[in-house]
Amino acid sequence: MRYIWCMLDSYSVREPILPTELAEKAIVGFQNGDSLEAVRVVGASLTGVEARAITVESSEFEGVELSSCLFKKATMTDVVLQDCLFFGSNFDGSGWLRVEFRKGMHFGYGPERLLVAGRELYERQA
Repeated sequence: MRYIWCMLDSYSVREPILPTELAEKAIVGFQNGDSLEAVRVVGASLTGVEARAITVESSEFEGVELSSCLFKKATMTDVVLQDCLFFGSNFDGSGWLRVEFRKGMHFGYGPERLLVAGRELYERQA
């Protein structure tokens, strides 16, 4: 598997839009169709989680491990991932809008295509 990266001459990247207050939430996993909105998740270990069609909106994850996860057809909108471990997760068929990685470590994750400000940044090819 390899990635094709395209550098764009000009694009504007919009930061996630978060509410002024987020509810603290402890989670241990996801089930198919789960939805999170306006929450802050701190220190959870979600390694190896598999779920379809989850939705995460206007939320922040801090110090969360999301490694070796399979999230098919997930939707992530206005999400901040702060100091998260994000190794080998798969988001095939998923949509990300205004998702920001702050620090943390990540490798080998992502949807089939990455769009930034509506423009394709890369496309994964087998």
